[in-house]
Amino acid sequence: MRETRTPFTFLLVVALLVAVAVPAWADTQQYVVVYGEFKPANTKAGSRVLADLTSQALASGAVRFDVLQQVDRPNFFALFEIWSSQQAYGAFLNSSITQAIFVQLAALQQAPLDERDGNFIAGSVTPRDSHAAPVRSS
Repeated sequence: MRETRTPFTFLLVVALLVAVAVPAWADTQQYVVVYGEFKPANTKAGSRVLADLTSQALASGAVRFDVLQQVDRPNFFALFEIWSSQQAYGAFLNSSITQAIFVQLAALQQAPLDERDGNFIAGSVTPRDSHAAPVRSS
């Protein structure tokens, strides 16, 4: 009878790959999605404060920072952020300018911000200045 060690060998190879790949993951980009809801009467003022937050993020080294507004409920927003690293994102959050903007946002919100951090996302993102122009039908 032939002895097989395939499952053990496979697990050993996977463990070695993970051990080698984990240090590379430590330097990956930080992806963050934040959902926010303004009081309906504060939607325009909230949009202006989000524009300030966007400017601060881009000045602080965000790779990308998009503010998306829900079509059927215009007081709902989603922020899609890409940071070069978790450290860059942390520095942005701890900045006194960012904290002042968050205080302005808090006064306008219907509910607290819902932040969803994530990383280890594969793929690529088109830089902001290279977006394709919208296609218009005639």
